[in-house]
Amino acid sequence: ALPDAKRAAMIDAIVAAIAAVPGIARADRTADRRGDCDRFTGDDRAICLSLDVERAGEVFYAPAAGTSLVKADWIDAVGHGSLNAYDREVPLLVLGPGIPAGTVSAPVSPLQVAPTLAALLGLPAPPAARAPPLRW
Repeated sequence: ALPDAKRAAMIDAIVAAIAAVPGIARADRTADRRGDCDRFTGDDRAICLSLDVERAGEVFYAPAAGTSLVKADWIDAVGHGSLNAYDREVPLLVLGPGIPAGTVSAPVSPLQVAPTLAALLGLPAPPAARAPPLRW
C-alpha cells in the first residue's frame, strides 16, 4: 500500500540488509530476475527458472558455498536449489521393466524428466515441455 518510490526504497533496503548477512552469497529483487528466462545466462538464468511467479516474494536470496539455510523448527539442509554446483547436482536414476541399461555422463536438466518419462511410456511429451528426453 506504499507509494511506488517508498516501496522501491524499502525493497532495496531489505535486499541490502539480507546481502550483508554472513553466509548469504547473493540477494536481489525478484522482479529483476522474473520472466523470459532465455534472456539470462548463468546464475541469473538459474534464479529465473527457480522462481514461482505466483508464490515468489519481493526478494530472492541464496546461501554462500558451505552454508545451509534452515528453519528453526525443521532442519532440511539440502534443498538442491542454491547457486552452488554441489547443491544443484543430483543423481537421476531411471529404473523399470523394459528400460534399457545405459548411462548419461553429461549433466542433464530437471526439465528433461517429464519428456523422458513420457517417451518411456510411449506418450507425447507434456505440452509445456521444452527440453528433449534423455537418450542413453
